[in-house]
Amino acid sequence: MNEDDKPLAVDIKAPGIWGIKHNMFYVNFSIGDPPVPQLALMDTGSDLLWVDCPPCSPCSASSGATYFYSFNSKTYSPFPCTDDCKKYTRGWPWSPKHCMYRIDYMGGHSSEGIYATEQLTFQTSNNGFVTTIPKVFFGCSSKLTGPEGLDPHVNGILGLMAGAGDDDFPDGQFPLVTRLGTSFSYCVGSLSDRYYPQNHLSFGLAVDLIGGSTPLYLQDGSYFVHLSGISFGGKMLDIKKGSVHRDGVEEED
Repeated sequence: MNEDDKPLAVDIKAPGIWGIKHNMFYVNFSIGDPPVPQLALMDTGSDLLWVDCPPCSPCSASSGATYFYSFNSKTYSPFPCTDDCKKYTRGWPWSPKHCMYRIDYMGGHSSEGIYATEQLTFQTSNNGFVTTIPKVFFGCSSKLTGPEGLDPHVNGILGLMAGAGDDDFPDGQFPLVTRLGTSFSYCVGSLSDRYYPQNHLSFGLAVDLIGGSTPLYLQDGSYFVHLSGISFGGKMLDIKKGSVHRDGVEEED
C-alpha cells in the first residue's frame, strides 16, 4: 500500500439531497482537476463509485447535470490493463486496451465502463473549506442499462460497502469508504424538503454520533445489525429468540 492508498484522517461532510421521486439519497462532491460538480446516488449495498464519462450510451443523467469529461482533467488516469485485469471485470469481457467493468444492481440497472483513478473534492464540516482525496479508484461509465433511468440530475452511484472480496478490486486499490477510514454516517433531516441543509453524508473526523447506538457488523462487505426484539405500542412482542437471524450466522446468547 503506497502513501496515496492509506486510510486518511479526513473531515468530510458532503451535502445531501433527498430524491422524492425515487425515495433515494443523493450526495454532492466534485471530481477531477479542474473539479467538476457531481451528484451521485448513495448506495450502502454496493462498493464501487462510478460517474458518467461522456460519450455515454446513454448517460445516467439527462438534464441539468454537469458531465465529467475525463480528457479535460489533469489528474485523470485510466487504470492500466495487466494480464490479471480480467479478474476484476465483475463479469464484463476482458479487453487488452482497457481494464473494463460491469456492475449489476438488484433493481435491474447496470453500469459499464473502464476503471480509472481520479481526485475527488469534498466539503468539510467547516463551511467554506474543502478537502481533496487523490487517486481514488472509480468506474468511468460509458453505458447505463435498466428498466428506468435514475433521477435525470444524477451523474452516478457512490457505493459505500467496504468491499465484498479480494477479487473486487485490483491489488493496492480499495473502495472509497475504506480509503476514508471506513467511518461514515448520514443524516436525512427532512423527507419533505429535499434541500434541507442538515441532509448530509459524513466521513472520518466529521462523523459525530449522538444518542443511542447499536453495533454494526460487517460480513462479505455488507452491513448488518442484530435484531434483539420488536415492540408495538410500547410493549415487547412475544417473539422467540432466534426466530429472526441471518443464514450461516450463529446467534449470540
